[in-house]
Amino acid sequence: MTGELEDAVLKKPMEKENRKDAQRATGRDSILAVQKVAAGYHGNIILENLSFELKQGEILALIGPNGAGKSTILKTLSRVLLPIFGTVELAGQDLQRLSGNALAQEMAVLLTDRPKPELMTVRDVVALGRYPYTGRLGRLQTEDEEKVEDAMAAMDLL
Repeated sequence: MTGELEDAVLKKPMEKENRKDAQRATGRDSILAVQKVAAGYHGNIILENLSFELKQGEILALIGPNGAGKSTILKTLSRVLLPIFGTVELAGQDLQRLSGNALAQEMAVLLTDRPKPELMTVRDVVALGRYPYTGRLGRLQTEDEEKVEDAMAAMDLL
């Protein structure tokens, strides 16, 4: 994979207890494990035999020319697309077995097609991380606003 990085994966560390439980269950310390994944659209394979492990604290960059499959990888890793073959595990748990809410509380993806990231402030992007914790209307409460402020302060973004 070479070229420009178009999409970004925003990762939030899992709670320490959940990570330790997953590590004990699997004997691995990877936060994300991809095993022999084939990905694509409507049964047409774009990428195949993709395997890697990402450990807590590691950074992964997807780099490649337009059409190389970067967005397809991200969509498959975040369950927007199902793998055609292979498995994706988050802290030792098969991504397909996690509820939508549980997955949203552990992983977020901001692709370049929607919403338009160039129209969002940094605060807007950080606030997206609180969405899985809000009610049906997705409105931030005082506690959510405080957590957004805390996260921005921790990253020296205020």
